[in-house]
Amino acid sequence: MVGDAGLRAISASGTVGLCSWILGPDAAPITEADDAFLALVGYDRESLVALGPLDWRRLTPPDSASRLDERFAELSELGSHGPREQEIISRTGRHVPLLVVSAMVDVRTGAAASMCIDITEQVRARADAERASQAKSRFLAVMTHELRTPLNTIMGQTELVAEGTYGTVTDKQRDALARLKRAASQLRSLVDEVLTFSRLETGVVQYDVTDVPLADALAAVGPLARSQAAAKDIVFDLELPNGEMCVRADFDKLRDVLIALLSNAVKFTPAGGRITLNTATRDTASEYVFVRVSDTGSGIARARQNAVFEPFTQMDEGRARSATGLGLGLTISRDLARGMGGDLRVRSAEGDGSTFTLSLRRSGAGR
Repeated sequence: MVGDAGLRAISASGTVGLCSWILGPDAAPITEADDAFLALVGYDRESLVALGPLDWRRLTPPDSASRLDERFAELSELGSHGPREQEIISRTGRHVPLLVVSAMVDVRTGAAASMCIDITEQVRARADAERASQAKSRFLAVMTHELRTPLNTIMGQTELVAEGTYGTVTDKQRDALARLKRAASQLRSLVDEVLTFSRLETGVVQYDVTDVPLADALAAVGPLARSQAAAKDIVFDLELPNGEMCVRADFDKLRDVLIALLSNAVKFTPAGGRITLNTATRDTASEYVFVRVSDTGSGIARARQNAVFEPFTQMDEGRARSATGLGLGLTISRDLARGMGGDLRVRSAEGDGSTFTLSLRRSGAGR
């Protein structure tokens, strides 16, 4: 047990502030505080005597008042809350970020106690990291945008040469031009992935969320998926939902997510396997509709199932790499799903295939 001596040692360290206070209906006066807590809020014993008692409500910025009420309600109901980040206003007007843990001492009187840690440096470091990430994403967005123009020119000129626009082309030259075009097309796809990822990170992606007939969205990706699957001798099953079933989504982004999931399934399913695209609901009153892409491929070990949604992570990482790509497809797909108010999850077992489930709000639900 820590005991009183331990608490006094923590208090004396000056890194953790301790205070006692009363949880009341209109006020939360601080009845006792150590020197470390007073230093956090910019007071000393003399100024505290002169200026009167402190109160959590007066120390809290006005725009955080509602969150403070939520914490008080949680504290009253559960007897404790935290650790939670919370800002206070010091005597000089400076906003000080704290990590606060509170507990009820006496429910009858409303007596409570809190332990507070100044996390100014951690918050500053987090803000610096976020700015660095934003700068990186802006750089990627500009770089990839500039790369697309010469790539499109290369592909266009390759087509013109192959068509004989600049003179007679032999069969051997035409084959070489076809390989060049395929390589440029693959490179453009990779550039487009990085561009989309950087736009998502910087928050500039716009969503046109409307009521989308789910059968139309699935039917739109069916031919491409069937063609990709047939090229690897994979069976593709498309089970269309009721034509009246609609979801809240951006049609183009929903199509992009489905294409990414189906292409991923083709990539990791061997010849002779099967891929299924279908939908499900929990019941007629369910708020969400679930779109599932299932395959009989190599599967994902449980320990790696969360990692596959992280950027630049390959599903076959750790084994001999058999698939190409940047490892951004699933990251982008989940971000797009969440941007439309849904989510993307995976259920899999190594060696036993995978099922990626896209959840979307049913049209009319929750409105």
